[in-house]
Amino acid sequence: MRQETPYPHPQSETLLNSAFKGNRLERDVYLLRHCPPEYRLCWVIENNQEIIAMIRYWEVKIDTPLCAGQNYRWLLLGPLAVAPQHTHQGYGKQLIQHTLTLAKTLPKTLPKTLLGETAFDAVFVSGELSYYKKLGFTPVSIKSPRNSASNHWQIYPLKDNLPAMPESFSLVATD
Repeated sequence: MRQETPYPHPQSETLLNSAFKGNRLERDVYLLRHCPPEYRLCWVIENNQEIIAMIRYWEVKIDTPLCAGQNYRWLLLGPLAVAPQHTHQGYGKQLIQHTLTLAKTLPKTLPKTLLGETAFDAVFVSGELSYYKKLGFTPVSIKSPRNSASNHWQIYPLKDNLPAMPESFSLVATD
């Protein structure tokens, strides 16, 4: 397991295209990825010098009065991809566990971002509920960038003092 360098690594893009059916760039979560990813949280797993699994994170904002004037920092997990011939071998779980641990400790060394210098507060993901629940994620109601509700959103708190989430809110891309 290593950081994804150079970014974007050509093998990573090939992996993403094979792991996701259809046009992956048209999914709602891609509308939240306007800025560069948090590079230090972009990791890959290789087998014989071929990238077989990868993960990336992006900083996002929450569009709700709850966060007005606060320096909360939120991450969006994804994409997480594993080559079809290597699924069900624990590579995705390995990447998630490693990068969540890293996200709890790295913020003090990450450069200042749009939302300030505080540590990351939580990670959001849009994905299979049963898979992410086993890793500590909890369902949350989020409106997608196209303003449609989805029951695939989940949150993983990185800090104990995370504010209670409103009944429904929107994620917004950082610029």
